[in-house]
Amino acid sequence: KAITVQLDATGKATIKAEDVDNGSTDNCGIEKIALDITAFDCSHIGDNEVVLTVTDINGNVASATAIVTVVDNTPPVVMTQNITVQLDATGKATITADHIDNGSADACGITSLSLSKTAFDCSNLGVNTVTLTVTDNNGNVATKTATVTVEDKTAPTALTKNITVKLNATGKATIAAADVDNGSSDVCGTITLTIDKTAFDCSNIGDNTVTLTVTDASGNTASETAVVTIVDDLAPVVATRNITVQLNASGKASITAADVDNGSTDACGIASMTLDQTEFTCGGTTAVTLTVTDVNGNVATGTAIVTVEDKVAPVAKAKNITVELDATGKATILASDVDHGSEDNCGIASITLSKTAFDCSNVGDNTVTLTVTDNSGNTHTAQAIVTVVDKINPTITAPAAVVVEVDAGKTTASNVSLGTPVTADNCAVATVTNDAPATFPTGNTTVTWTVTDANGNTATATQIVTVRRDVIAVATPATVNVPIRTTFANVPLPATVTVTYSDNATAQVGVTWKQGNYNGLVAGNYSLSGELVLAAGTTNTGSKTATITVVVEPNKVPTALAFSATTFAPNLKADEAIGTLSTTDPDDTQFVYTLVSGSGDADNSLFEIIGDKVYLKSNKGLSGKTAFSFRVRSTDPYQNTIEKAFTLTKGTYGVAADKLKIVNAFSPNGDGINDTWSIPELRFYNNVEVEVFDRAGVRLFHSTNPEMTWDGRSVNGQILQGAFFYIVQIKDINLVKKGVVTILKK
Repeated sequence: KAITVQLDATGKATIKAEDVDNGSTDNCGIEKIALDITAFDCSHIGDNEVVLTVTDINGNVASATAIVTVVDNTPPVVMTQNITVQLDATGKATITADHIDNGSADACGITSLSLSKTAFDCSNLGVNTVTLTVTDNNGNVATKTATVTVEDKTAPTALTKNITVKLNATGKATIAAADVDNGSSDVCGTITLTIDKTAFDCSNIGDNTVTLTVTDASGNTASETAVVTIVDDLAPVVATRNITVQLNASGKASITAADVDNGSTDACGIASMTLDQTEFTCGGTTAVTLTVTDVNGNVATGTAIVTVEDKVAPVAKAKNITVELDATGKATILASDVDHGSEDNCGIASITLSKTAFDCSNVGDNTVTLTVTDNSGNTHTAQAIVTVVDKINPTITAPAAVVVEVDAGKTTASNVSLGTPVTADNCAVATVTNDAPATFPTGNTTVTWTVTDANGNTATATQIVTVRRDVIAVATPATVNVPIRTTFANVPLPATVTVTYSDNATAQVGVTWKQGNYNGLVAGNYSLSGELVLAAGTTNTGSKTATITVVVEPNKVPTALAFSATTFAPNLKADEAIGTLSTTDPDDTQFVYTLVSGSGDADNSLFEIIGDKVYLKSNKGLSGKTAFSFRVRSTDPYQNTIEKAFTLTKGTYGVAADKLKIVNAFSPNGDGINDTWSIPELRFYNNVEVEVFDRAGVRLFHSTNPEMTWDGRSVNGQILQGAFFYIVQIKDINLVKKGVVTILKK
């Protein structure tokens, strides 16, 4: 029978055969019963199969199995110990079960140790009870408590900052520990701040070192120094008073700061008092500034009025001057123009003249009076001579230039009307004269006009009198012949023509030709006119012009037509030019080339012309033919033409025989892809023969047309399949090529 046994505290259990025997019997009687396993330990936890052997009195043996279930229900033995832990710098402490375990044990072994609490912080300071739980390998659990004492022995962090403190109006200042604290802290919270010095006065001006002490809740302390800078930035109180001083015999007066101070004060004491001005030389009132500086460099100012009296008259000094009238006949002077260094100890308020404006009626000497007034109202006078002069020249504008013709039959002109000049002067014009001759010669004559004013000043102006000859006739130059397409700019027109003047003299003069209706692209006679470029001293009252005839000759026809090629390659592509056409023409360089009908046009349809290049439309269908002819017409811009037939020879195919490409398979299934078999390159030869045979030697395909394809059918039209023998003969190059082509089934 199956049984369950419990391990004891040592992890052992023992059974007997009778424990599992469930009434074994024998007809003659049982001598003994035995078990194969009677002792069990922790390694047998669970079901164990045992064998019960029964021996009867006659030595007969029988056996049966039974299940012995071994269980462990004994909890482990828990042993703990009390510990003390320190919080770290972050206010934390961590322990493990191993710290509390003091040798816990179990007969079958321990699976795990665990604690009810492993993490501690500032809130856990003091004694804390924790529970150690021990679980053995068979799931039995036992617990026991221990104490964890948490201590904080980490000093707080003291942080300070330097501060500046100002003394008050009484020269005092007070601070608290918090004023220099810069965020002192402790991981466990609450801290107390104290400082070794809190009160300051004028004797502490400058930097003072103080110590901040920080104490945490656990009594740990830390300290840090800070600098307390005591400053006195309160200005002293300035009090002033107004005073009056008299200039001394030398015109000067002096004062001191004490003269205007009226009891200025400062909490820490006054170092100095100064005035911005202590010396005075002029009468009147002056605002002075009293500057008071205390012992700490603070400055304050106050103003006071210093009244200075002056009763000394100025000294007037004058000088004689000469002034010139301006262009309007006027002259103006200032008092400063005749002042010669007038002076006064306390400054001059004004200088005036008895007369400042002069005109033409004042030319000569004029007596004026200079009056000097000082800043205190004292006055003095002096006299000077003002000499007025007129040095402004009069102005004159000569009459406009005069152009006249020569007297009839002469080379001079008389009775020329010059006109009247325009004159002016700031005072008055006295006379106007000129140096004109009675008669004027041919060309330009300069006439000088002179104006003189009442004071003897003069001015001149000139006038040009031109006596000129008139053009009465223009000679016609010889006719000019030019080729067609000669632009007007390139016509060799004469630069000058011969003219006859009114005095019967002749001369060459320049001419500017006008294009008119000239067209170098159209043959014919053109009459051009030209504008004369008159020589100096001549005129063209009759508006005479020059004329000339220009003949544009007719266009000349082309004289020859040529082609640069005589042969072409049989595999030439449609975009590859065979050669270039050229035309010989005495006049033209541009031509239009076309294929035309006529002698030699047999193969016009195979070619095309683009620009001056000849191209083969296609290299197909040329086999068997070696000579080709086409006829070309060349047309110049004037529709003059020339025609010529050219013969081209098809060259030999330049690919080596062993490079001939022959496809070895095709599929005539009607899908439009590889439905027929051919050798495309054969079309580049002239005399070829292609044959295809089946395995029996029956010829299935035969052609001398290199562009003909085999459709893979037998002689009765059936589509074939399999391998077939071909023979290709290229008689141009005496080549015979044999091989196999395979028809594939779709």
